[in-house]
Amino acid sequence: MKVSKIVPCSYLSLLMLVIMMLFPMASAYSSIWGSKRDLILDKFIENNFNFTAYLIAKKMIKKGSFDESFWSIEMVRAFESLPLSLYTPGLNSNSNNFSKLSPMMMVNAQAMAANHQYTLAAKELAKINSDQNYYIESLYLQAMYLHMDGKYTDADRIFRLGHRESKKRDANWLHDKNYISIHQNKILHTYAQMLFEMKNFKAARDVMESIPKKQSIWPTTLIDLAWTEYHLKNYGRSLGLLVTYNSPFLKNYVYPEASYLKALIFYELCYVEQAEQNIEFFEKNIAALAKRLLPGLRQSLDYRKIVMDNDIRIRRKYSDLYTVLVRQNKSLKFLTYSNAIAMIKKEIGAIKNSDMSAINKKLIVDQLLGVEMLLNKDINNYLRGQLERFIRDTAKVEGYFVKLKLALSSKKRKEILLTASDPDEAIISALSAIEGRKRKAFWKFLGAFWADELGDYNYALTSKCK
Repeated sequence: MKVSKIVPCSYLSLLMLVIMMLFPMASAYSSIWGSKRDLILDKFIENNFNFTAYLIAKKMIKKGSFDESFWSIEMVRAFESLPLSLYTPGLNSNSNNFSKLSPMMMVNAQAMAANHQYTLAAKELAKINSDQNYYIESLYLQAMYLHMDGKYTDADRIFRLGHRESKKRDANWLHDKNYISIHQNKILHTYAQMLFEMKNFKAARDVMESIPKKQSIWPTTLIDLAWTEYHLKNYGRSLGLLVTYNSPFLKNYVYPEASYLKALIFYELCYVEQAEQNIEFFEKNIAALAKRLLPGLRQSLDYRKIVMDNDIRIRRKYSDLYTVLVRQNKSLKFLTYSNAIAMIKKEIGAIKNSDMSAINKKLIVDQLLGVEMLLNKDINNYLRGQLERFIRDTAKVEGYFVKLKLALSSKKRKEILLTASDPDEAIISALSAIEGRKRKAFWKFLGAFWADELGDYNYALTSKCK
């Protein structure tokens, strides 16, 4: 092998030279730039250095020097298991085999969807097979893109398929049992949201109520379930679902529209005082919280550390941020990130403990630390996006409240109030509104929340309107 082919001033060339020094046996069999399948990449994969092997292959593909004969079953399995944030849309242009990797197809589809090419994105995802790592995620995204494209029948079919397939999925390091379980119920939740959009409220309610309370995703479904009950005119049930957010168990699930929905229901039932109390609560607590958080968006904060750090001083200093963002550590995005970080740290540790020279260790470790930095930046951007969403949603709800306050201030509305309502009639009405439950009983709520009662509350109210 001629040294002149390896040394031209590029970091990739230097890395390749180091690899040959690490595995001299491999260089005796084939050249890195040769047409025969590369044994050096195999050596990294054999030692579970999947991130390192991927970085080398990615750079070779970008330079157009990656020979298709390099591919092996082991390489495909290794690259299939890596997080999506490592992949770049369009990278497959110089490698046909690379284009067949499920994470590659996933990021290509997401890029298409970002350009509103939902049909093309769904077709790209449909190429992913059931034996590939990102199959269940591809079904979820495919159904979502079909839904966004208005193809509800096809979306319905794929949502159902995705739920069935996720139930059959075996756990691996990228997708542990907790991840798969959350994914199953995330599919159900998104499917229910589509049914809601189609105004199939009863079906949407049935799907959401099938999500177990023990699932970490369950609290996020309550607000959608409350809106569903509202549209079914089960106002007492809707209020009962919303009061669940007052529980200490769910103190970090802050939804601006929950206050609006409460006020709206009280308004429609002519409980003006209660409606005004909810408006006041929103303004003093949630709107004020959003205003305090706004300056944080202008700063370069490490939101990831705020969410993950167990230091009580950090939590106190950024208590508002922590309140809004902490529930994200139970999201699929965060689980994927945590698993990927754990694996890359393990790979860094293995390389540091290997018999490589100090120079070679540093060269590869620096590359892996760069990947770790990329993953940290990706999750930090995600958390920032969630913070922006909270502030944006709060501003939107403030606009809704302007109209509601005008309606509440109307003398005509206040003049049609009844002087009183019959409590017994309200209880009977409230119990009869709860569908699908064989056992129903009225129990006065005195402010104590029990874990097994969460989500089962119902307001006993009858309309005070004439």
